[in-house]
Amino acid sequence: MAVSDHGEETRDQMTSERAPSMIEFITTGSPTTVSRAIESHAAQERSITALVVPWQSNGASVVMSVTAAAGEGWAIDHANLGTITLIDLGDDRTRVKLEAAEQLQADHKPRASLFDQFVRTLQGRFQESS
Repeated sequence: MAVSDHGEETRDQMTSERAPSMIEFITTGSPTTVSRAIESHAAQERSITALVVPWQSNGASVVMSVTAAAGEGWAIDHANLGTITLIDLGDDRTRVKLEAAEQLQADHKPRASLFDQFVRTLQGRFQESS
């Protein structure tokens, strides 16, 4: 693990070595509107799928599953990369919480890297300006 001269792990070094386990930011729009925009964004990426999980969602939040598919024909493997939770803050604003699947961090660096890249593009595209 990378550390600074003072023995502390630096933020830039942490993110360059492993995918963050969770990122949160605020965006404009209702959770439903934001979920549709994320689904569309994932479809454009083609390497990841982001879908609403209706049985885990409720009136105040929308939960999405993020997966990657590999293989062809009948031998397609869908890997769970993480979860997106969209929380209604009112006033047409939503908190976006992206969390990597636990097994992703330790078991599969290429998939962790794929999720990390997806998180960074979502944050860059949707995060409100400060």
